Amino acid sequence: MTVGSSQRRSGGLFGKPERTIVSRPTELADGPKLPDWNYKRPFLTGAHLGSGAEQDRNVKALSDYGTAEQELLVLDDLLYAMMGVDGRYISAWKGTDDETSSGFEVELGLEAPLAALVKNMLPLCSDAATVRAFIESRHEFKHGYVSHALAAEMRDLLNDWHTLIVQLEHQRNIGSLSLQAAWFYCQPAAPALRLMASVASRAYHLKGASILNLLHREGCEHAGDGAVSALVQRLSKATSAPYSRAIELWVYDGQVDDPYDEFLIVEQREMKKTSLADDYNSAYWTKRYSLREEIPQFIGKQLAQKILTTGRYLNAVRETKVSAIAELPAKPRDGLGKMYFGPNMIIGTGKYADRIDDRFEHASRKLLQIMWEDGELKSRLMSMKMYFLLARGDYLVHFLDTAASELEKDADDIRLPKLQTLLDIAVKSSSTATDHHGDDLLCSIDGHGLSRQLSSIDDDDSAAVTPSKATGDGDELSGFDAFVLDYDTPWPASVVLNRRAVTKYQILFRHLFNFKCAERELCAGWQRLQVMRGAQLGRMFAQAHTLTQRMLNFLQNYLYYITNEVIEPHWDRMIARVDDAQSVDELIAGHDAFLEACMKDAMLFWPKILKRLERARAACLRFARDSQRFADTIERLKENSMDAMTADRLVALEEEIEAVTSDTRSQFRHFLGDLLNALNDAGDVDTNVASLLSRLDFNGYYGI
Repeated sequence: MTVGSSQRRSGGLFGKPERTIVSRPTELADGPKLPDWNYKRPFLTGAHLGSGAEQDRNVKALSDYGTAEQELLVLDDLLYAMMGVDGRYISAWKGTDDETSSGFEVELGLEAPLAALVKNMLPLCSDAATVRAFIESRHEFKHGYVSHALAAEMRDLLNDWHTLIVQLEHQRNIGSLSLQAAWFYCQPAAPALRLMASVASRAYHLKGASILNLLHREGCEHAGDGAVSALVQRLSKATSAPYSRAIELWVYDGQVDDPYDEFLIVEQREMKKTSLADDYNSAYWTKRYSLREEIPQFIGKQLAQKILTTGRYLNAVRETKVSAIAELPAKPRDGLGKMYFGPNMIIGTGKYADRIDDRFEHASRKLLQIMWEDGELKSRLMSMKMYFLLARGDYLVHFLDTAASELEKDADDIRLPKLQTLLDIAVKSSSTATDHHGDDLLCSIDGHGLSRQLSSIDDDDSAAVTPSKATGDGDELSGFDAFVLDYDTPWPASVVLNRRAVTKYQILFRHLFNFKCAERELCAGWQRLQVMRGAQLGRMFAQAHTLTQRMLNFLQNYLYYITNEVIEPHWDRMIARVDDAQSVDELIAGHDAFLEACMKDAMLFWPKILKRLERARAACLRFARDSQRFADTIERLKENSMDAMTADRLVALEEEIEAVTSDTRSQFRHFLGDLLNALNDAGDVDTNVASLLSRLDFNGYYGI
């Protein structure tokens, strides 16, 4: 207990916290309830000191005794005070509020030389009482393992102080102890008691990493005193032992042992992995396990993040394949190895940091292996590309041929089971039949339009609507506008293909699907308009043909741009990135970056351009339906004989076709010109739109 010299303090504390410490947490893990007698023992804990709880002492005043007698009496009381007990002439006093310190005081009347020696020794008694009060207060479970470990180490150190008191008492009993000799023997222990009292008073309401960081600060403050620094390191080593064991259990087994809410890792047990596939705002992967706000200084933020990730990977491995944990290297006999403390240490380095890095690499490789093999992630990504990004769009042709009559209904009137059956048949009848994940493809009807679904993916909106599960009053949509694919992703692939990622795939699919349907309708309308060739409507046929080709040029070139100049290059970069990924987090980041880039280059993050695209597409769709209506009218007229009434109707139809074609041509030219101007303005910000701009106006017809 003997340490180097240090400046002395004149006051003392009885376990009362300093005003600068953190306030007591309101919610603690209380643990098992202890008997009431553990809380009602003031004479064992020192809580009676200064409260007047002891019997009234009816003794003579010190001034009535001589110098030799005063020394013997005060010396006897000092031994009691060192043990935390009131004497006859030395008693404890306690402040009336938290701003007033407490300590021991000697009765007036003591000779000046003796009073000076007693004044030197009273702070040691106060410090010992403060440490003792802290130790006794830690018997409650709620204070946690770290606080218990600190108290246990202080108890061991205080045993040396008690041994010194016994030796001094023996010297007094044989008549060879004086106040000067007592001060000589006690003086070397003063810095150690002062340090422990300082730690005890400041750690009274702290727990976990807060206590470890308190010891770290104490070590930095006493870096120049080797003996005091060694004592701080001893306290730090003992106090951090349960914290280190918890880290070992987390790093090697992926388990959180934190009954008193003090460990580095915070676990939210209410979060389930199934939420990844169901909840758009699911934070299972990032929030099920998270770092506590305060991190021990000897660990550092960077290493703490690696510790968190290692255990998270181990938990993902266990939830997928329990036996895979046994395939990882076993924990060394000495666990994480020796940890170093003190002001000269380099944060996040040492044997324990190397072993954490090694465990992180093994856990990361094992989870990646499971993700590729058991999760079949690569083939599932290819399935998403085939179905949602139309890499094999022939299934969609088969589906639309059979489901068109159902999709023409209002969204509320569509029979979803029938639609699912038709989708399954289309998948099995096309080139996607070889995909063994086709059974996970589902269809759904979204109650909101694409714009509403886009607004729901704001990452900062905690109340975002889950698109495929939207409720409430939806938009008045047809089946073509509300149809969307869905995908049932099992664990562990759902870590990457979670609901948020699937939603972005859905948005890209709906965007492509809308343009594909518009192209299909326009082609069908053009085929139907072939009846105009033999109905004396040749001039109208030529005008409709010209407008149809302009619209098809717009739709097909935009689809080509999305599929071949946006999706394909970004897909190749994403595949290269995920193949080189060293961890699942890198894999997730690469996949999310791919979706974000596709949505951005597809103009889905440009409201100004997207609005103009939708206007031009809507104009194409209206003309396609007008064309089919005209074709139906012409076919009915052909069935009748060419009498005068039919001729008049044909003239009226010709005028209507000319008016509709002229009006649609003007609208489409305006919409497309407006779109090209918006693309031209955006070209200064994003050079990728230059390619689309050149395709839509390849010959400068619109003069953009």
